[in-house]
Amino acid sequence: MQKKLTARDVETLQPEPGKRVEVFDTVIKGLALRITESGHKSWSVHYRVDGKLRRHTIGTVDKFSLAKAREKAYEASRDAATTGTDAGAEKRAKRQQATQGETVADLVKTYLEKHAKRHKRSWKDDDRMFNAEVLPKWRHRKAKDITRRDVRTLIEAIADRGSPITANRCLALVRKMLNFGIQQDWIDANPAALLKKPGVEASRDRVLTDDEVRLVWKATDAERPAMRALVRLRLITAQRGGELVAIRWSDISGDWLTLPPTITKNKTEHRVWLSDLAHEALALVPRVVDDEGNVDERVFPARIGKGTMTDLKQAGRRIAKHVLAALQKTDPKVEAFDFRAHDLRRTAATKMAEAGVDPTHISLVLNHVDGRPRATKIYDRFNYDPQKQAALATWARRLRAILDEKPADNVVPMTRKGA
Repeated sequence: MQKKLTARDVETLQPEPGKRVEVFDTVIKGLALRITESGHKSWSVHYRVDGKLRRHTIGTVDKFSLAKAREKAYEASRDAATTGTDAGAEKRAKRQQATQGETVADLVKTYLEKHAKRHKRSWKDDDRMFNAEVLPKWRHRKAKDITRRDVRTLIEAIADRGSPITANRCLALVRKMLNFGIQQDWIDANPAALLKKPGVEASRDRVLTDDEVRLVWKATDAERPAMRALVRLRLITAQRGGELVAIRWSDISGDWLTLPPTITKNKTEHRVWLSDLAHEALALVPRVVDDEGNVDERVFPARIGKGTMTDLKQAGRRIAKHVLAALQKTDPKVEAFDFRAHDLRRTAATKMAEAGVDPTHISLVLNHVDGRPRATKIYDRFNYDPQKQAALATWARRLRAILDEKPADNVVPMTRKGA
């Protein structure tokens, strides 16, 4: 339908029952008044770009008068004819930009999906940090508007409440996220780039005493079998918790556990000898079978979903509470038990050294790249299995003696190289 539209037409025209109508203006080519079945009225303009018919919605009649609608329609048609500009496409692009990629919440989501989940086994820690520290303050802020002052204020607030280490971790994570934002063309510069850590971190050197080793071992009895096994394996094998939690039953063959490069920190295959104590710990782990009778290949599967167990830190806290309760039975004045799960790996390494294991062989057990002889780091055709087995066997004997409360003299030390 075409006619020379008037202001009264805009006000009084109604659709036919059950139909939507468009009335094209004869004054400005392409301008149309659209009236829906419910009586809602809006302006649109039709034009061609590259020979293709395009339609651009100008807006509703309560926001655009007939005169204003004609002006907008004329501009859109003129720009399409002279420069090939598609006003409708530009409007859609602006709308998309307004809803995607602008807020910090959007950047966090994209960082987690495109970077953290693909490259970090600890991505859930990042997710927790964002939700606890960053998003409550910045969720609806535009990423490009975050300033150096904003970052400093956020981080200093965390440090001022008595959490300097958390502040350091948060600063590192925010810096990494903003660097990702630069790579993705979301922002032009990183306001966190040159900020210094607010907290002073000392290298942790906590090593459990023999009595504490026994208390921690006993405290694991309160954990579910899989977690009990995982905690004990960390002590028995001196391996990283994040690597052990990712192992599969197919990684175990006889007395050897092979950690594939996909799960090790240094991206190299690592073989770990399994002592009787290690086998006893693994025997605690139930084999998970699904409804169709398929055995789960994961040794430590998550309770829900396809991932692996994630509550290692929480287990460490629970164990510390159990040990504290045990200590307070004999000494009510004891106020805390300083324990983190990573102390198990450090304790194992230290006690191997006390038992006479060569430091180089301890490094091999720990899968430290720098632990291998310098000349063999690149052209290494020897996997040092005998040395690693001897070191872990010595530690297993020492650990068994500790658990049985036997003196250290009962442990046969491994002779140092060249002794």
